[in-house]
Amino acid sequence: GVQAMKWFERSLELDPDYPLAYVYLSETLHDLSGPLGRNPNLAFEDRKALVAKALDLDPLTAAAHAELGMIHLGEKNFPAARASLERAIEINPSLASARGHYANLLFLEGDREAALSEARLSVELDPQSESLRTELALGLWSLARSEEAIAVLRENIRRHPDSTQSYPLLIRYLSQMGRAGEAMYYTEAVRRLDPDNARLWFESCTMHAQLWDSDAAEACIRAYSEAYPDNLDARSTLAFIDGDHEAALRYAEMNVEAQPEQWYRKLQLAEALIGVGEWERVVEIVGEAV
Repeated sequence: GVQAMKWFERSLELDPDYPLAYVYLSETLHDLSGPLGRNPNLAFEDRKALVAKALDLDPLTAAAHAELGMIHLGEKNFPAARASLERAIEINPSLASARGHYANLLFLEGDREAALSEARLSVELDPQSESLRTELALGLWSLARSEEAIAVLRENIRRHPDSTQSYPLLIRYLSQMGRAGEAMYYTEAVRRLDPDNARLWFESCTMHAQLWDSDAAEACIRAYSEAYPDNLDARSTLAFIDGDHEAALRYAEMNVEAQPEQWYRKLQLAEALIGVGEWERVVEIVGEAV
């Protein structure tokens, strides 16, 4: 990611009139926002500036319209996203990324059957793309076609054995289906690929708990907390283990404040509220989710 950004920046030094380089730089900036600890929302304006430059150079750059549509999706500006993605598809109906982003838009709008059709088309156009296959898996899962979704993710791993992209989603799906043993297998496999990944380490601790190995789970989370003392999830979990429900609630509230748009944070807060018996707030949070 960081190296890719350097290459694209270098390519622009050599040829500042190459529109696709601006698009690729925008995509790389998006990919790097999370790993570099930057809020992806803060990257939107920088990415828009890059895409605008690409479109100034060539208004018929379909990939630039598709990237702009993706940015609008991130901002939850669905009408603008639709306009940009439809323009990208109009210019180049075979652009797989535009089809994939359009499928994402349709999923978010609730048109899941149409979204699945677009997702399948995007994979047909670019069968080697791991990210497009992942979008297809998300679509299949949303339609309760769980085994097909899992098969797509396993195929991703077979095609891209050195990539960690598909593992987290596969682990989540297997866990939600109660297949904790399989989920742990893939958790340990991906940790071997990326042993320094803090999120995967925490996921491993969670899987020990799902396998009812409380001693291993506690040892794992204590070691993790020692390595990452500022991680609120770990601190909340440890507080719960130690019976300090007030502290667990405080950390859960801090997570909601930091990520108010994430529903799973609110549900974590509801669990913490149960620990202190604040049932009215639990009902309020769950009621909003229904």
